[in-house]
Amino acid sequence: AQTILSADLTHSIQLAPASLEFWKEYYNDPDLYRNMYIVFPRANNAKQSIAFKGRKVVLEVWTEENNNSTVTLQGQNVVFATSSAIEDENMFLDWMYQYYDRFKVHQFVVCNTVEQLFGLISNARHIYTDRYHPGVAAFAQGIDFTILRYEQERTKLIGLRDMVYKDKYTAAAVRGELNAKAFAQLGSLLKKASRGKRKV
Repeated sequence: AQTILSADLTHSIQLAPASLEFWKEYYNDPDLYRNMYIVFPRANNAKQSIAFKGRKVVLEVWTEENNNSTVTLQGQNVVFATSSAIEDENMFLDWMYQYYDRFKVHQFVVCNTVEQLFGLISNARHIYTDRYHPGVAAFAQGIDFTILRYEQERTKLIGLRDMVYKDKYTAAAVRGELNAKAFAQLGSLLKKASRGKRKV
């Protein structure tokens, strides 16, 4: 699993510098976004991972021992975000109307580009996510993250968390150690596939 995850954790994606700086500055607003808890929930998992109790947000998270636990946040300190508008935007619209007396419009963010995602996360106090890539983006910028309970992607999410917090890999270590293993395994698979084709 570490080998498979290693490519993402080396942050090989090339971000557009001007766009990234724009979004970092945009989300650096101390009255709206800076130092907020950013929660990335999936629409198909929100009922299992999030509860609203008055003006508080209660999150179901996985501890380092992989037990279920809860974290309670004050609603005014939370921004809900998604990196998948197709899946989650309608849920955000429902929440905006249903909880109009608890949350403001700016507390719901749909990230349409990778630069916007990185810019939002760069100013966060902490990330809570059941999506994989926000965790990667948090790690890339030195922002702590916690995994929300999500059984369907348990292996991938816990693998990401354990590489960062249990095994304490850095991007440099992943690039130097695990990427080499990943490319070696890929090369081996391609050679086997090539030999199989020649036999046919």
